Amino acid sequence: MIGTETLPPAKERFAMWPKSLRSTLLISAVVPAALLLPALASAAEPTSEGSQSAFEREIDKIGWHDGFEITVDKVTANSDDASTTLDFDLNYKNLVGVSHTPTDKAYLEVDGAVVKLSFDSPEIAGGGEAFGTATASVKTSSDAPDVIDSVVLVYGQADENQTRIPLAEQDSVESIEPRGLPVGMTFGTDMEITLDEAFLWPSYQPGEKGKHEVWVKINANCGRCSTGGFSDVNPGDFELSGPDGQSARGDKRGGFISENVSSINKIEGEWIVFVMDEPVPGAYTFLWENSNPAKPAQASTQITL
Repeated sequence: MIGTETLPPAKERFAMWPKSLRSTLLISAVVPAALLLPALASAAEPTSEGSQSAFEREIDKIGWHDGFEITVDKVTANSDDASTTLDFDLNYKNLVGVSHTPTDKAYLEVDGAVVKLSFDSPEIAGGGEAFGTATASVKTSSDAPDVIDSVVLVYGQADENQTRIPLAEQDSVESIEPRGLPVGMTFGTDMEITLDEAFLWPSYQPGEKGKHEVWVKINANCGRCSTGGFSDVNPGDFELSGPDGQSARGDKRGGFISENVSSINKIEGEWIVFVMDEPVPGAYTFLWENSNPAKPAQASTQITL
């Protein structure tokens, strides 16, 4: 047919080309493939020594310490061959009516060893709630899940009432939950006293393991003022005694030092703190007695613990 030519197969055509041209084509095809091999090999190599991988676990455990409800929301572990960095996401609820910052007197216990923690915690308003973080580095070659299972977050020292929050799912929190006490009563004639709020929780002071604190918020004013009022009313003028015979005088750790109570002065929102052995349930007598023997006066009521 005019204008039509049957070509030999490609293999035969390639064999008909000059030898020098065939060599050039073969080299140009082989060299790029060879150049790709190192890159492919590099991509297939395992992660280099010293690199890190992250492991995250939801914890969702609650403990109580130093006036806060503390929730360990989550922990993230970043591990390499020699150590694991643990990052904690924490939630704080301030259980008292004044703003303060969660304590940083805590550490990690890892297989019996103590590991320091670094905290980033905000000041939290009374009754408020906020988030914070903590970080620690654990020297270990174990896998991240095993590291987390070995960790206990500890608040307080051995001679204090501790809060222990283990990260292992099967282990239980060791902590004493503070509780509110029913108050609101007003009593007294010469000095009229109102118990505004009250709480019972463990003491977190050094050397007071097993001790508890009863916090009572008071308001007081001159009732009849027939004696002209009372000077230097202080925590030591107040006493709390229980059904088991245990009694305690007020402590100044609540921040209240003293105040004069008269027709122009009164006590507003001050905390009286009583430090006791673990109190038995029952009715307790809350007593105020004037410390000046020249002006005998007292007032009392009962609160239930």
